[in-house]
Amino acid sequence: MRQLAEKTQKILNEINATVNVIVQSIIEISDSINENSKESEVLYETAKETTDMIEDTSSKMSNAVKMVSNIYNSSENMSLKIEEIAKKMDNVALNSSKGARSVEEISAAVDNLNAMINKLDTLLQSYKT
Repeated sequence: MRQLAEKTQKILNEINATVNVIVQSIIEISDSINENSKESEVLYETAKETTDMIEDTSSKMSNAVKMVSNIYNSSENMSLKIEEIAKKMDNVALNSSKGARSVEEISAAVDNLNAMINKLDTLLQSYKT
């Protein structure tokens, strides 16, 4: 009976040692799971911040594209208006040139008329005397 009690005690000690190893393993696994959980939480926060930054950047890029599009359209409109102004200035220059020629022609005609008047006046003076 004594041998049975000793064997039982020995087996119980082995079982106790095995249970202690299992309990220690469970504690280590639990600690590891807790550490992984904390790391996952940090990764989640980092991923969330990154996602927010990407969304913000995307929004800013979209606004920038709209601004560039508006600038492009404004530039196109300005270019068309500048072309119109250039054409009008060409017309003004042409009309000024024509006007200058007309003034020259009128001046020549006035000079010619003045010369004719002088001749006529001379001729009339000769008849009066």
